[in-house]
Amino acid sequence: MHPHSADVFVDAYLARHAGPTAIAQRPLWQAPWLLALVAAAVSLLAGVLWRVLDLPAGPALVLPGIAVAGALPVYLCARLLEQRKRLMRARGEVALLRQLCSLWAQSEDACLKEVDVHGRLLAMSERGRQLMDVCDFDALRGSDWLGVWPGEAAAAARDAFARARAGELARFSGFCPTLSGVAKWWDVLIMPLPGATGAASMLVLSWDVTEVRQRTCQLQATNDELTTLLEHLDDGFCRLDRSWRLVELNGRAVALLQRPRSELLGTVLWDLLPQARGAELGVALQEVMDLGIARRIETFSPQYQGWYRIHAYPHADGLYLFFSDISRDVASAQTAQAVQARLRLTQQVGLFGDWQFDLANQRLELSDQALQLLRMPPGSAAGQALLERLHPQDRLGFVAAMLDLAEGQTGFDAWVRLKGTEAADWRHFHFAGTVIRTKAHPAGLLVGCLQDVTEQQRREARLEDAEAFTRGIIDALPLAIGVVDGNGRLITANQVWMAGGNAPAALSGCKSLDYLARCRAATGDGFDAGARLADGIEALLAGTGDPFVFSYEHGRDGQRRAYQSSALLMSTLTRQVLVMHELLPVRQPVAMA
Repeated sequence: MHPHSADVFVDAYLARHAGPTAIAQRPLWQAPWLLALVAAAVSLLAGVLWRVLDLPAGPALVLPGIAVAGALPVYLCARLLEQRKRLMRARGEVALLRQLCSLWAQSEDACLKEVDVHGRLLAMSERGRQLMDVCDFDALRGSDWLGVWPGEAAAAARDAFARARAGELARFSGFCPTLSGVAKWWDVLIMPLPGATGAASMLVLSWDVTEVRQRTCQLQATNDELTTLLEHLDDGFCRLDRSWRLVELNGRAVALLQRPRSELLGTVLWDLLPQARGAELGVALQEVMDLGIARRIETFSPQYQGWYRIHAYPHADGLYLFFSDISRDVASAQTAQAVQARLRLTQQVGLFGDWQFDLANQRLELSDQALQLLRMPPGSAAGQALLERLHPQDRLGFVAAMLDLAEGQTGFDAWVRLKGTEAADWRHFHFAGTVIRTKAHPAGLLVGCLQDVTEQQRREARLEDAEAFTRGIIDALPLAIGVVDGNGRLITANQVWMAGGNAPAALSGCKSLDYLARCRAATGDGFDAGARLADGIEALLAGTGDPFVFSYEHGRDGQRRAYQSSALLMSTLTRQVLVMHELLPVRQPVAMA
């Protein structure tokens, strides 16, 4: 029996089981005073009738007196019978109270005591002594029971005791340690025991509810921790009942839904999200509600203009919803996908592939694009297969570059040749990478890319052959040929130029010189063609001049020679000018006949 319902139970039990002598309440017409009144009325009518019949007056006065004298004993006898029945009922109630007290006295968690109307302790059950750690009750007999309650419990105990003295059942709960100092919580019921002039003493029944109190406190602490946890979640949380009303929600949910908490509580979900009810979100939540299966939904909300991830969990009274704004994640994922697509497209167009090498376990991993470029099957032992296909002349250098990474080198760069599908087919690859160190890879992780540069190498070889061929042709020409860059410096010249042949000595020689400065310096030494040549080349480099050819003579008397110099713009992007000097043949005089 729960202590809070004890007083109700006692009243109901006494009403149903007051003892074998208990009787039901008699009808109103059986009341003694009503019987006496009826007897007096009958006597009065008899007297009036006697008078109307004109009978002798003597008997007419005697009969009402006899009737009244007869009614009085009837009334007295009825009252005595009623008092006897009340006494029997009281004895039955006392017997019942004794049975209840015996039951409570034997209860494992109940302490039964009797106190007088002044709050002094009169008696205590044996189980109560054990619960209160009382070794000698005689030392406590007559002590102030109300004085043992500390703090707030003392006021509650005095108030309940005052109500019990007034004749009503009273109950209170409070903390009170035992005599040995053990902390305990009690639920107390005070029942007045009536005496001749009111309450003679009080029957006090105390239940040890310490364990219940501790569990309640633990439950409250757990609930507080859960509430704190929900309030600190990055996700919004709300609880819905079966009618889709918001029963509970945390602060993050209030922020995401952009409405006051007081306005959100009790609101139907579909009133907040009218567009979602018939859409994918509404269908999914309805399935969770009906089938009791948790779901994860990612959906776009036109109302809030964002992407949201929703975890829906069923419970007996509705749904739990955890939701978060993932608009940035979706945008990042889309950007990452676009970057990945561009990377793969760039790798395909530029013949690139990515790879990584774990310095801790010496494991090489190649991407699908890299495997495709290297013409290696997926799933093969990449490191061993790569070494086996390396050109013998490149293998030692490749392995040495790898070993340098263990010595603290942070970069990797290697140009190697790998055997192709045919025995005589060697393909050229450029490997480049850098070492990164993370918590997952404290020893270092070499990440890099590789490029198939076979065609580039072949083009460069062809260009080198073409340049050598062109250089051979230019060197074979009897002209002095040189190239001047945009800064006016001579960057290349043929052998005739370098040897100083077929050109004025002032304009030939070392190719690293500032050619325009040299031309102007030669003008100061009497070489008038130098300034003209420098002005023409500057105009070509500036884009304001045209290609030119002019002839001139240079040298001392008897050694003067005729020369022809020309210049033209080779490239408009690099601004390079091709300069040529030619020694003109001497004309012989014609003999006169």
